[in-house]
Amino acid sequence: MPPAEQLPAGIQEHFIATEDGEQLYCYWLPRPPSTRAIAYFHGNAGHIGHRIPNLTRLADMGFNVMGVGYRGFGKSSGRPSERGIYRDGRAVLDDLVNAQGFHTSQIILMGISIGSTVAVEIAEDTPVGAVVLVTPLTTGKAVAKANGYDVLSVFAGNMFDNLSRIDRIRSPLLIIHGTADEIIPVEMGRQLYEKANQPKQMIIIEGAHHNDIASFAPDLFWGALQNFFASLNAAE
Repeated sequence: MPPAEQLPAGIQEHFIATEDGEQLYCYWLPRPPSTRAIAYFHGNAGHIGHRIPNLTRLADMGFNVMGVGYRGFGKSSGRPSERGIYRDGRAVLDDLVNAQGFHTSQIILMGISIGSTVAVEIAEDTPVGAVVLVTPLTTGKAVAKANGYDVLSVFAGNMFDNLSRIDRIRSPLLIIHGTADEIIPVEMGRQLYEKANQPKQMIIIEGAHHNDIASFAPDLFWGALQNFFASLNAAE
């Protein structure tokens, strides 16, 4: 990960303590006078340092952005686990509310891939401003089975279960998924969309894979986000 002095202008190192004593290494991109903040929960591969271009793009759209480094990733302490990354998500929400001064209604949760489970876990009982899920999974068991690990799927149990939680979300929801996603099939995004409450939107990007969805058709991907965010402003 780049040292602090080599970070692009407008990006700050930011450490957040969790309730169980871990230190999360995050990136904070403040953009005053914006009154909205995005909590960005990345996928399983790499670390938050790999997401700097996306974080910057979101900040340039007029948002304060918190790029979240999970426990055990990058410079964050601890070891990753399902319960652990949910605790990380809660710690980030607490930081945005208590340290940065945002109300939960001003916070947008953006979860990519496995990060979608963190966003859903928070939003199921917290009235946030909106939720964006990119290439979201239904359950860990379903992902294991979709990738040919039928035996392992038996042991996945109820881990990373978005499907049973999605209909508890009352915030505006956007799902973005690619038809050529080879890791989390687009059908999972469709299942979540069908079960979710209104207001909701789903954008399907033809030909996009799991790891190139933001770059495969950038005008469509970033345009969908821009339009969704604009709809939030119009609803106020």
